[in-house]
Amino acid sequence: SATAAGQGPMGGGSRRALVGRLSPLGLPASAQVRLRRLHPRAVYKEEVSQLVVPLPAGEDPVVMLSAILRQLVPPPAASSDAAEERVGTSTAAGQRAESSVAGGPR
Repeated sequence: SATAAGQGPMGGGSRRALVGRLSPLGLPASAQVRLRRLHPRAVYKEEVSQLVVPLPAGEDPVVMLSAILRQLVPPPAASSDAAEERVGTSTAAGQRAESSVAGGPR
């Protein structure tokens, strides 16, 4: 979620800085190094698994935060998705065959 950070309870500064807070987000050490290199103003709070990212004015926060997540968190492997689909298909086929044997005409 994106939240506004200002000075004091009324945001006493002339400009309010927007920040994105992503939590819970566990980042391995390699992703933390990448974060510091790609987004030096971002802060990762490991003790609470929270990433705090300053958001530039005029940019869509959803687009920016999505891009940062894609840079830091790799997508699941395609081979495991395909394996899950095969298991799901064979399980469904097995259940259909089992139900036709158990409850089918004799």
